[in-house]
Amino acid sequence: MTLFLASLGYVYNILKNDSCVCAITDSNVPQICILMYCIMIAISTHYGIGKHIWELDFTLLPLANKYLFVGEFFVIFGLAVAKTAFCITLLRICTQTWQKILLWFAIVSMLSIMGMCSITFFISCTPVEKSFDPSIPGKCWDFDSITKYGIFAGCKWLLTSS
Repeated sequence: MTLFLASLGYVYNILKNDSCVCAITDSNVPQICILMYCIMIAISTHYGIGKHIWELDFTLLPLANKYLFVGEFFVIFGLAVAKTAFCITLLRICTQTWQKILLWFAIVSMLSIMGMCSITFFISCTPVEKSFDPSIPGKCWDFDSITKYGIFAGCKWLLTSS
């Protein structure tokens, strides 16, 4: 799967006949983030994610969760960059001031909300290792508040998609 995504990005650049892409609207950042997400998920499945609970080695579960959280960071960040790239494309064709203001609001709010959502996995517990290994002593934020913020970020994502 990872090789397929990498080759798909390579073919896309060849078909565009443009080997050096510099603009954010044409960048490969979202593709690279999705590729990193796939790699992290593949690694976490190696350590037990996706197996039946009777087949799990619970000593490897913290390591699997760590790679899963890193993968989630990449996918959320990649989605935010992809949405931003589309908004920048729309900014190029907008003619009215209110449209540009609305698009800039969408860009700034999307990057701030999704950026916070992507790092929540890492800043919600002290020490960070407690996020993916509950046996480590430490302190974490309330799980309900993290869930509610994730739902809020998803609703914001949906609003900017329409």
